[in-house]
Amino acid sequence: MYHENEHSKNKTAAKFNIQTNQLRNWISKKPQLLKVQPGDKCLNMEAKPKYPALETALLTCVKEKRKDQNAVM
Repeated sequence: MYHENEHSKNKTAAKFNIQTNQLRNWISKKPQLLKVQPGDKCLNMEAKPKYPALETALLTCVKEKRKDQNAVM
């Protein structure tokens, strides 16, 4: 059965060009998201990257592609 609420989520997701499941995920985490300070860039500050050198290299690569206005895929 298709609910009106689900239709609203689909329309909202389309409006902001995101996936409906991402919107559902954010809604389910609303209390946690509301507690995040405006300057924080991630929710789990204690989590350390498993491969820090790889993350650094990937971030550098993405920044370079964006700087040159290339698509990052």
